[in-house]
Amino acid sequence: MNKTILFSPVGGTDPISESNMQEGSLLHICRFYRPDTIYMYLSGEMVRKHHEDDRYRYCINRLYENFGKTADIHAIENPELLNVHDFDYFYEEFLKHIKEILATMDETDRLIINISSGTPAMKSGLLVLYTLGGFAAKLIQVATPVQGMNEHHHSRNLNVQDLWECNIDNTPDTPNRCREVECPTLEVLTREKIIEQHLRAYDYPAALAIAQSIKEKSSGYRKYIEAAIFRNTLKFNDAKSIFPKEQLKFIFPVQDSNLIQSFEYVQNLVIKYRRKEFADFIRATTPVIVEMFLLVLLKQAHIDIKGSYARKDKHNALKWDGDKVINSDIFDILSRSFKNNFDPNSYVNSTSILHIIRKKISDPQIIKLAEDIRTVEESIRNSAAHQIVAIDEDYILRETGIKASAIVEKLKKLFELSCRSVDKDSWNSYDRMNDFIISQIKK
Repeated sequence: MNKTILFSPVGGTDPISESNMQEGSLLHICRFYRPDTIYMYLSGEMVRKHHEDDRYRYCINRLYENFGKTADIHAIENPELLNVHDFDYFYEEFLKHIKEILATMDETDRLIINISSGTPAMKSGLLVLYTLGGFAAKLIQVATPVQGMNEHHHSRNLNVQDLWECNIDNTPDTPNRCREVECPTLEVLTREKIIEQHLRAYDYPAALAIAQSIKEKSSGYRKYIEAAIFRNTLKFNDAKSIFPKEQLKFIFPVQDSNLIQSFEYVQNLVIKYRRKEFADFIRATTPVIVEMFLLVLLKQAHIDIKGSYARKDKHNALKWDGDKVINSDIFDILSRSFKNNFDPNSYVNSTSILHIIRKKISDPQIIKLAEDIRTVEESIRNSAAHQIVAIDEDYILRETGIKASAIVEKLKKLFELSCRSVDKDSWNSYDRMNDFIISQIKK
């Protein structure tokens, strides 16, 4: 119960290096992690030294005397093992022993593994085993005292008692050279690759669902996926509060409060198109087009329909405010356009705004784009609203005479002509957001 268990190969500098008189990785991990149970894996040469003077157990036991505790030490001996450079062998060998150790543990125990002692093949075998195995453990790496390679010549021939007494690390302020290595398992790597694929496909709920299945590993970036969901559901202020301030100008290229809502509406439509959500794409066209037309009037003719001539009803829908509009030139334009059948308390729609654009804006390119977009909206929404039909790119082309991609490009172009601060690169901001989130995953 609540035990710390260490699995460690034994190397040439264990337990104490005779070249620098400082602890090898095995003993140093024991000093700072104080495992309750220790499994030492001994190859042929290490078995011989172990039988000569019991040096590994001796030093661990002397160390634990200082802590007032004892350790349950197991020596896994392989006296026939002389070829210590065979990676394939150690993968299978260590897998067998670690499975046996895991079978003795309960959910309160923790396994730590020394990946600094032993030969390169042993260390690599443990790393690959952990990566592929998907079991819970902490990998411990121990830096050499001089931050370089260990020297393995042993010329002093000290007995184990003298070796212990000469141990330079036997001081209260000896530095901790242990470091926990963040080495994700194959399962985590696979899931994070899937998260990346979902992000590239703009499927943020799916990405979040996978991230939540690896909660500990995803804790550093999961909030950014949640922010992407906020943005994609047009809660862009909530999203902006989560992303780092230094990233906002790249992720949200439009900061102007008069522009950002319309820009994000259009971006949202762009994402629906890229995800081939054509039914949603059609349903989203009307509110996007109305917002776009209102923005065109605001930016090109300085006419603020929302602020000066309209009001929100209890359902947050925009209606003409009869008291404000009836004595204005806007009313005159709409009355003539609708042959005196304009209701000054009706809902604001793209048709009425288009009439105002024709009268108040002089740029023929903007007028033509607005007319094209309105024609597309009318033809496709009317047919889709009255039929049960599969909606795809062919359907949109057949009903409107224009490809879905061209509809998107017309909306983007209208936005760019109306708001000179928005350029083609601005429409890549979702991809920049995805790039940022993926960079956090790969940290």
